[in-house]
Amino acid sequence: MDKNHRSTFILRIIGLLAIIIFVGSVIWSLWFDTLLPFIKQKNYLAVGLELVGFSVAWLGVGFMGYSTLIIVRNTIRLFSENGVFHSNLEIVQRKHWHLSEQVPSKLTWQARKENFIMLWNAWKPGLAWMALGWMAIAVAGFFMRLAEGTLSYR
Repeated sequence: MDKNHRSTFILRIIGLLAIIIFVGSVIWSLWFDTLLPFIKQKNYLAVGLELVGFSVAWLGVGFMGYSTLIIVRNTIRLFSENGVFHSNLEIVQRKHWHLSEQVPSKLTWQARKENFIMLWNAWKPGLAWMALGWMAIAVAGFFMRLAEGTLSYR
C-alpha cells in the first residue's frame, strides 16, 4: 500500500468513526433523554409517536442531503459542460470585450435571463427534494410535539 492510499484509507476510517460517534450520540440522547422518561411513566403512545417522529425526521434529513447532492452535481455539470452558459457568463462579466466597445444592455440582460433559466432548470429537481425534506421534518415535529403533550390533536 503506497503512501497516498494509506492516507486515503486513514481518512476514511476517521470519517467512519466520526459518523459512528455522531449516530451513537444521537441514539444515546434519544434513548436517555426522550424515550426512557416516557417508558418510566408507562406512556407507550408517546414512545411510539417519538419513534415515528424521529424516523420521519431522519428521512427528511436524508431528502435534504440528497437534494444537496443533486443541486451540486447539476451545477457542476452546468459549469463544466455547457458552452452557452459560459459564453453568457462572459457577456455578463464583460470579458473579451475591448475597452472601447460597449456591451449592449439588451444582450447582457438576455444572457442573464438565459443563465438564470439554465440554473433554475438545474436546481429544480434538487429543490423539489429539499421541499419534500422540509415537509417531512415538519411532520416529524408534529409527531414529536404530540408525544410531548405540547400539541393537542383535539
